[in-house]
Amino acid sequence: MSTGPKPAIVPATQLLEEKLTQQIIGAAIEVHRYLGPGLLESAYEECLCHELTLRRLSFRRQVDLPVVYKNIALDCGYRMDLLVEDRVLLSSSASNLCSLFITLNCSLISSSAASELG
Repeated sequence: MSTGPKPAIVPATQLLEEKLTQQIIGAAIEVHRYLGPGLLESAYEECLCHELTLRRLSFRRQVDLPVVYKNIALDCGYRMDLLVEDRVLLSSSASNLCSLFITLNCSLISSSAASELG
């Protein structure tokens, strides 16, 4: 009989999401290492998209993000910078882009919510 703690069981979807976010963060770090600080946000975003393509990750740029008010989706002009693999939202907007991988905000969104965006 074992008296030690039981190993934690990690759901497969969590492992896939962790792998995906590691790939995205790795791509962002690669872009930052290559370019360094001081460029415009648009340059980092363009290079990150190229790096994601090299890593065979699908993405969509400037995806509309409607505001849902009383069960109606309203276009209020919000956009997501990048949606990677229809699961990870990347926002590269920051007032000072000294370090892309620090300012990059990665937020997991559910696959069903991403598919509703189109």
